[in-house]
Amino acid sequence: MSQQPASASEPAGFNPHLLTTTIDLPTLHTDLVEDLVQIDGSPVIDYTHFSLALSRSRKFARWVGWNIDGTHLQLLSRTGITFTTDPRIPAEVQVGNDLYKDNRLDRGHLARRADLTWGPDTEAHQANA
Repeated sequence: MSQQPASASEPAGFNPHLLTTTIDLPTLHTDLVEDLVQIDGSPVIDYTHFSLALSRSRKFARWVGWNIDGTHLQLLSRTGITFTTDPRIPAEVQVGNDLYKDNRLDRGHLARRADLTWGPDTEAHQANA
């Protein structure tokens, strides 16, 4: 079972029904929910093949859930892909490229890029970006 291809404006995030067993996204204690960034009234932020809950105060994800379809994985290069912040989210609650200068932290890695590059070409390339 595969998700519908995601469009740039409406990414198809984590699919709890990808497997034969339903796997729901995590829930957080009420105190933590109040700290989450919301898009269109939802604390779940969707990207191609993954979703997350982003902490306003920490500027990092409280949780990330992603789907892997190993039968349709594509080995895509990351050459030429630039690190960008999410334009849907206020800049002040995101970690930008400056955090990754002059240290050993690896930029990004909310979800492993190579796990996400599956599906039809357009969808896999969108996940790669």
